[in-house]
Amino acid sequence: MKIEDVIILAENHFQEKENQFRKTLLKIAESEKKAGKKNNHLMLLNILNKYPEEKRYQASTGLKMFDNNKKKNESSIIKSKLYDVIYPSGIDTDKLVLSSEVQKKVDSLINEYSNKEKFEKRGIIIENRLLLCGPPGCGKTTIAYHIAKKMNLPIVYVRLDSLISSMLGQTSSNLRAIFEELNDKNVIIFLDEFDSIAKKRDDSNELGELKRVVNSLLQNIDKMPTNNFLISASNHEKLLDSAIWRRFNSVLYLDKPDSNLREVYIRNLLFEHKFHMDKISVEKASRYCSNFSFSEIQEVCMKTMKKSILNNSSDILLEDFSQSIIEVVLMYNFSKEKINYEKIIRLRENGLTLTNISELLGIPRSTLADKLKGGR
Repeated sequence: MKIEDVIILAENHFQEKENQFRKTLLKIAESEKKAGKKNNHLMLLNILNKYPEEKRYQASTGLKMFDNNKKKNESSIIKSKLYDVIYPSGIDTDKLVLSSEVQKKVDSLINEYSNKEKFEKRGIIIENRLLLCGPPGCGKTTIAYHIAKKMNLPIVYVRLDSLISSMLGQTSSNLRAIFEELNDKNVIIFLDEFDSIAKKRDDSNELGELKRVVNSLLQNIDKMPTNNFLISASNHEKLLDSAIWRRFNSVLYLDKPDSNLREVYIRNLLFEHKFHMDKISVEKASRYCSNFSFSEIQEVCMKTMKKSILNNSSDILLEDFSQSIIEVVLMYNFSKEKINYEKIIRLRENGLTLTNISELLGIPRSTLADKLKGGR
């Protein structure tokens, strides 16, 4: 073996270039064969066959997730059209912004599950069922991935489009198949849009099939072993069946971020993409985004950063940020000559004061007040 090949192998390994590593190893195997060293050739081929090339996964959120450092039992998860298996060892959740209360509870869950053997030895049942509630865009899915990363467990993301079937009884069968397949695996089972399969059974508008699905769901959750960790997320928690609530050890309500969390989130986003905004402007930007979700703030920030890029600048101007808010909320239907005041009312409903809106639109506060009172 040439020293050059050894150097290339080492570089590929430390740079996590698996494909190049395998190609270099195969090249060395062929060189050994040509040199008449058949045993070396066969041993290298056996190693390549013993460790087949691993697949990579990417989440719909845009976060890159790779299945590095898989545990032995994880590799035996059978592929299914009912779910996607995501190994989150490559997820970057360092920029996740949580309130101190939510952060404390998440850390507690992770710590407890990571030390479950200590509790089991004393006959104490651990918490392994978490329900995440709250409006869209407030971090429910991100928290699920964050927990998976910290626990070093894969997420089994249940595909509702495949789970729910129009065939009588098939949805319940699909649910049972998922839980039975994962029964002996150390995994996180993630049920997003949970209310679609866990609605109240006393709803007269629902057919008997949904009631059977809820019954099946309850039975499968009850039988779930402690090596499984169930996370369910719902934007409409009021629709959930009362019996469903009792199946969860913990419930976290993720509300829209307050002013402090908005400031931190805006700063983190700008810093991540190497943009700058002065402290006073960030405080104002946060105030203008009152009652926005994280995803809405992200949309505003992205639009603003694009404006700066096109202006060949790394500085974020409050004027551009304000314009982005107008574009997001008013959906580009804005002119000072002809203003849709129904959209202005929506800005007010989003938590902005008349003073904020006046600054954003460049319209006197008194004029806005008169128009909103019906003087339009």
